Amino acid sequence: DSIGGQAKPITFHLEYDGYPVFSPDGKWIAFGSKRYGHFDIFIIPSEGGTPRRLTWHSGHDIPFGWSPDGKKIAGYDQTLKVWDSSTGAELVSGVDAIFKTNPAWNNDGTELTVLGRDGKIRLMDATNGKVLRIIYQFKLEHKFMGVKWGPKGDKIAFRWSNGTVSIKDTKT
Repeated sequence: DSIGGQAKPITFHLEYDGYPVFSPDGKWIAFGSKRYGHFDIFIIPSEGGTPRRLTWHSGHDIPFGWSPDGKKIAGYDQTLKVWDSSTGAELVSGVDAIFKTNPAWNNDGTELTVLGRDGKIRLMDATNGKVLRIIYQFKLEHKFMGVKWGPKGDKIAFRWSNGTVSIKDTKT
């Protein structure tokens, strides 16, 4: 027995399941699974149950975050994508993104920040994939660790691997 009790497995498969992300209401978990030879996105009730496959692509689909209303899931194959969380329909295919750099939804789910391979943090329209503007450019040798939106949606905070936290206005 471990400290705090035992963890309850909710997926059971010989292939790799990973990248779990809770839905905003906590009722679902999206995850990536290699059970069909490449990563696809599945969702499963957070208490366990039968996983439901959302994507069937030949690339690796990895979930990174649900929209605030829980209706969409942002993630990557080779670019940033947004899928419908009920049907798995691809709604948006966006900018070329650095793998494992979590896109961040703004508070109303209309915009995402994404880090491009060129070191630019872009603000993207989450409904059509259009890049609205470049928010910040950083040197590629710096290790960027992710973005969080402020409560009013007008600022983002981001973290570097050296422990520095920066803040940036999203409107300018």
